[in-house]
Amino acid sequence: MDETRLIPMTFDQMFKTVLRTSREYTSTLINLITGIPLSVLKDAEFIDTNIMDEHVTSKHQISDLIISVDDLTINLELNNYKVGTLIKNTSYIFGIYKNMFKVGKEYIDDTLVIQINFNNFDTKIVEELVNEYLIMHTKSHEVLTNMLKIYNINLVKLEKEEYTKSVNKELINFLKIMKAKTIRELKKISGEDKILEKVASEMINYSMDKHMIGLYDKDEVDEKLYNTRISAAKKEGMEEGIQKGMEQGIEQGMEQGIQKGIEQGMQEDKMLMAKKMLKENIDVNVISKITGINLTDINRLKEDNS
Repeated sequence: MDETRLIPMTFDQMFKTVLRTSREYTSTLINLITGIPLSVLKDAEFIDTNIMDEHVTSKHQISDLIISVDDLTINLELNNYKVGTLIKNTSYIFGIYKNMFKVGKEYIDDTLVIQINFNNFDTKIVEELVNEYLIMHTKSHEVLTNMLKIYNINLVKLEKEEYTKSVNKELINFLKIMKAKTIRELKKISGEDKILEKVASEMINYSMDKHMIGLYDKDEVDEKLYNTRISAAKKEGMEEGIQKGMEQGIEQGMEQGIQKGIEQGMQEDKMLMAKKMLKENIDVNVISKITGINLTDINRLKEDNS
């Protein structure tokens, strides 16, 4: 029984499920990474981005999890793919950062946007287990603004002692439980910690769910298909290069069309998300801050749905 195969939290749906349902775990994890007091986080509103689509199977969403309290917004992301992921996430947090000023009337340095990336891949960059990024001067290291922070957590380095020996032991266990794949591992990591015991129990329950098992199996297949496509793309790179000059005009037109379609789709997604959030009675100012939709349009949606 102890060696029973479990679905780890590095699987997207398990990650979101545990973080939404185990709020004490999520709040403590954020506290250990950022130092934000638990007394602040206890009043936070968890914005479930799955409300865009009421089916848990959907991956068509804006982010994994958003937490909002007063003038603080925290975005948590699980990343399993190295290529393009962090660029996408960085553009998203800047979007949240920009949207916060659409709600207020002044540019005041009293808000904070934080993104925490849990990266299940390694990079060529020599980095620590926990890496904090700010916007600062490259030479003097003077911080330009304290309103924006990004934390990249390198989950791969959890297995290397040189990266864990100087990190808070509690944080190590809170991160290691994300990668546990057997009940034995869960028991060893959680020990007598009540918060982690609850997380372990939830992971076991969801791992036994036939629906969740089906999603996990599909995710593994999708990953293999993704890797196959990447390999095929590299192989075909030279052939495409030969045609590039001839097809440049066509490709440029296609790119513009694709970009326009993406932008239109993103706007539709935001409007759909706003409608779902209104049904959940989430404050219109929070909706505006997260989606970037102005209050006039949100109130119009509210009237249309009433």
